[in-house]
Amino acid sequence: MLLFSPKPAHEVAQHLRKLLTVELPDGLQVFLRLADAAVAKALFSSNDQRLFGPLSCVVTADSVGATWHRHQPRQPECPDLPIPYRLSAEQSLALDLVDRRRVLLELDAHLLKHFPERHGSETVAERWSMLEQLETEASALGLDNPSGLFYYANVMARLDGSPLGQHPEINRLLHNPSLQPVGERIVLAADLARQWANERGRP
Repeated sequence: MLLFSPKPAHEVAQHLRKLLTVELPDGLQVFLRLADAAVAKALFSSNDQRLFGPLSCVVTADSVGATWHRHQPRQPECPDLPIPYRLSAEQSLALDLVDRRRVLLELDAHLLKHFPERHGSETVAERWSMLEQLETEASALGLDNPSGLFYYANVMARLDGSPLGQHPEINRLLHNPSLQPVGERIVLAADLARQWANERGRP
């Protein structure tokens, strides 16, 4: 992230310190990872000109799109930023999407590390739709946390396109109603998929 300002550095630092802690729409105070380019993009893309303060331009990097985004205030002088700064509902939603994006990037790194021969031939932008599909499928199974998503991705990577119909025990664990929590079932399914892959000389 690049910051530009005609003002002294201490004025810029003073302004940014006001954004270290912000309030969610419900009043809960949280720490803001403003150094994260995706977080900065979400905020400076909003319509609140107060966020710029003494900044004349903010440039954020997009690692997924392999591009840069430029943000500039529409007014020559921006109003002072209140303390604490309260996020709007739209800003809060945008930051939720940033968290989702972060999880998908972590999933991408996980798959590159453990399944490089099946996952490393394209750019992250080219892999993005596959990552989103894995998240959608995992969410449909009730796997709504990163751990569950990663286990599900392990299952699919180890099966390597082999239809679930050919793996009745894994299919049962994933899709049949059960009193056993889905978080436990996906761990068992991942272990079965690992055993199946190992029998065929796959990692």
